Amino acid sequence: MKIRNFLKMLLILSIIGLVIGCGSKEIVKEEPVAKAEVKPEPKPEPKPEVKPEPKPELIPEPEPEPELEPKLEPKPEPIPEPEPVPELPDSVTVMYMTKPNDWLSKIAISEYGEVSMWRSIWKWNYEEIGDNPNLIYPYKELNLKKPREEAKEIEYELVDYTVKQGETLWSIAKDEYGNNYAWIVILRDNYDLIGTNPDSVDPGTILKLRTKLY
Repeated sequence: MKIRNFLKMLLILSIIGLVIGCGSKEIVKEEPVAKAEVKPEPKPEPKPEVKPEPKPELIPEPEPEPELEPKLEPKPEPIPEPEPVPELPDSVTVMYMTKPNDWLSKIAISEYGEVSMWRSIWKWNYEEIGDNPNLIYPYKELNLKKPREEAKEIEYELVDYTVKQGETLWSIAKDEYGNNYAWIVILRDNYDLIGTNPDSVDPGTILKLRTKLY
């Protein structure tokens, strides 16, 4: 009996405990869960368009020019030596001083009245003129042959001239003869005194100058 009563009591206590446990439960309201703000993902920046570098144009190599056959320049015809001319009867040799802008045909006309006499003048002065009769320097002394009755020598005198400080043959020729290029005449007339150095004439040197050239 005692065991039966004990079990009854245990059962009752269990039931009471269940009732009390159920009544003591609190109603828990579920708080709404805050939704996390979803930020939009940033759009990727557009990448700059990379243009391909232009390929350098290939310059075609120039075609080799065809080799041209060398042109043979014609050799200048040599100037013939003056032909022999008949001697003038009863002629004498006179000196002729060439002037600036003189040439043989001009001299032939002024001295003989015939242009063809230039060949004779060339022949008589071949050693002085050389192979080119067109190249005549001023203040050269040429030999001309003329009939005795027509021959007239240039008459001049040699006078003393004392060189001053700073003077040269070039400047003296300009002052005395009116042309610097006449210095060659002064050199010829004073070669024994001046020698081969006409650029150096000491002041006080006494030169011989012609009173006239033509």
